[in-house]
Amino acid sequence: MCLTVNRESVHVADWFMANKLSVNIKKTNYIIFKNNTPDDKKIPIMLSNCQLEQVMFTKFLGITIDSDLTWKNHIKDI
Repeated sequence: MCLTVNRESVHVADWFMANKLSVNIKKTNYIIFKNNTPDDKKIPIMLSNCQLEQVMFTKFLGITIDSDLTWKNHIKDI
């Protein structure tokens, strides 16, 4: 899976450059959505030769989304 994601991220970076867009790597992260089984394994995903940060939750359009798809962190923020 990791190889596929990193291979496709090259295409994403090329598309951004071709369309004169940029990605703020410092603000870019990713979540692996999972069920209740614990899996602390970090998967290194690269974009423009920079490793993206894997997070357990993030805020998107004012809603806090977590890897378990629960509302716990969103409710805590409110």
